[in-house]
Amino acid sequence: MHIALTAVVGMWGLVFVGIARLLPQLDTVQLVVIRFTLIALVFLGIFAVVPSTRPHISGRREFGIFVLMGVLAVPGAQLSIVNGQNYLSPPLVSLVVTTAPAFAAIIAAVWLAEPLASLQVAGFALALLGVSIVILAGTGDSSLTVSNPWGAALTLVSPMSWALYTILTKTLTGRFNPVTAVGVTMVLGSLSMAPLYPHAIDGLSEITTTGWAWMAYLVVGGTVIPYLVWWRALSELSAASTTAYMYAIPLAALVWSLLILGIVPSPIALGGGAIVIAGVAMIQLNRRTPPVLPSASAGDIPTA
Repeated sequence: MHIALTAVVGMWGLVFVGIARLLPQLDTVQLVVIRFTLIALVFLGIFAVVPSTRPHISGRREFGIFVLMGVLAVPGAQLSIVNGQNYLSPPLVSLVVTTAPAFAAIIAAVWLAEPLASLQVAGFALALLGVSIVILAGTGDSSLTVSNPWGAALTLVSPMSWALYTILTKTLTGRFNPVTAVGVTMVLGSLSMAPLYPHAIDGLSEITTTGWAWMAYLVVGGTVIPYLVWWRALSELSAASTTAYMYAIPLAALVWSLLILGIVPSPIALGGGAIVIAGVAMIQLNRRTPPVLPSASAGDIPTA
């Protein structure tokens, strides 16, 4: 699972480059709607071909959770992150998204009444300071972006949405096949954007052959596979251990951006990114407590 999550880091890092390649051809709404409509069709095809993956949702409450997860994972997280790439280069957008674990800790403290230590509060404040530096120093710092700090600040909606999605996911793990759970989330999330379909259709004719290749990657390599791995990881690992892998996504995005786009953010913006990661790390490290193992013989204790 750790190897799979490492691969997901590289795949998600490349997503930011793919979005940068498609934004000259599509606007934010068109890109997100087309991408996730195709993703929904992929999962509907899986449901049709593989009966065991078909959803069996019990009750309005469970259906309501899936609807909320869909809204958070698709329009909530994706519209803001794609819009952010109009103002920030791919590596810097990925740094803002890395604050998701920090928001998850705060939300868990408020919603689940989990204790919040002073070190976590300091880490959250440090992460927000880093984000402020990234936004102020990095907005419009490349030929692919324009200067608009307020527009860039809207990118923060994405990690907040993703943090809520992750917490809700934990309430359903173990009760659904990962393909079923992720598929239902993607289908409902895509349907929530139905009023935007006419505008998205207008953009189909603008996509080039290369653009469709990038779109195919965003659908399969950037979403279907990573989301399935992410759900499976949350069922086997703690939320803190899983979300910790998000620290490495900015590095992957930086490497891909350098290799494909030739973009390197300013040193000040990268310094702000380092502060973001340091702040989030403070929160995560403070949450990790040694597990209490039950009494067992040496043969009963699993080895890594």
